[in-house]
Amino acid sequence: MCCGVTGAHTAPAGSPADDVAAAVSQVVQGIVSYTRWPTPPAVFRLCVVGQTEYAAGLFQSGLQIDGVQLRAQRKTIDDNQLGAACDVVYSGALTETERTILRNELAGHPVLTISEHDPFCSARNAFCLALHGPAVSFSVNLDSIARSGVRVDPHVLLLGRQSRPTP
Repeated sequence: MCCGVTGAHTAPAGSPADDVAAAVSQVVQGIVSYTRWPTPPAVFRLCVVGQTEYAAGLFQSGLQIDGVQLRAQRKTIDDNQLGAACDVVYSGALTETERTILRNELAGHPVLTISEHDPFCSARNAFCLALHGPAVSFSVNLDSIARSGVRVDPHVLLLGRQSRPTP
């Protein structure tokens, strides 16, 4: 169970790839734990799309957020059920066409979007991860959050705004 979120998280010692995956997993769990859906999910359905580098830690069995299981699964960008099948979409590298498909598929559904490949958080993702060695921070796109149909604790939004990179 994740006990909170910070603007940045540093992974424990281990292999570099495992450290980053663990840190990303902790940050994603923290963000999800401070997000509210119109109808609370019985299980958090996290869908991973695109070519990802840091999502491995999200596929661990037994991940929970406030006692609710987090279940990650890979999906293809052309899955026309993404909006209905996912509470959270974690995206890796996407083309502009794939971003448009994803945005259209999620429209009207309460889905939180998190990206590992959107450094200025300008591609309609709600949260955008940034890696600094073993540390992970995030920025937020308030417009995307407002359109997402989910509510995020204002303290998390402030943390993301404080750590936002400058273009």
